[in-house]
Amino acid sequence: MAGGRNDEDDEGALDRRARHAGSSAGGYGSGGGYADYREVVGPGLEEPDPERVFPREVFGESHRGRGPRGYRRSDARILEDLAERLTDDPHIDATTIELHIRDGEVTLEGTVPSRVHKRYVEDMAEDTGGVSHVQNNLRLDPRARTTTGGGRTTGGGAGGGGPVIL
Repeated sequence: MAGGRNDEDDEGALDRRARHAGSSAGGYGSGGGYADYREVVGPGLEEPDPERVFPREVFGESHRGRGPRGYRRSDARILEDLAERLTDDPHIDATTIELHIRDGEVTLEGTVPSRVHKRYVEDMAEDTGGVSHVQNNLRLDPRARTTTGGGRTTGGGAGGGGPVIL
């Protein structure tokens, strides 16, 4: 019994914190269901156990991606998000790609070195929040072909300054 506490006391304290969570001190009234996860899992824990704080049998399936009624993500936010994703992706040289967004519909224009890249960019656009449709007008650039191994491009001029490919 180090420090005057034992396992029974710790479990009892956890039960008391869970019962206290609905009080007026931090909940939505007596018997309410709201609890700050720190009150349930105890001090010192950074991440809550989702099953303990938000049990699946209470909340059911995930509703991620379902926003408030009438909400539509702005075209400017879609453009910003997709442009950042293309810029940060190590497999795509986005300098030859143009993005046009209107009413949540994305039009991709420009050139890419292969069909794989074309589909990859299209999938990335479709997976961007707020996009309702993607029109893929990307064309293959026959000068930007990939070689086996090394991930270098061939063709496209004497400088060899083409995009680096997968």
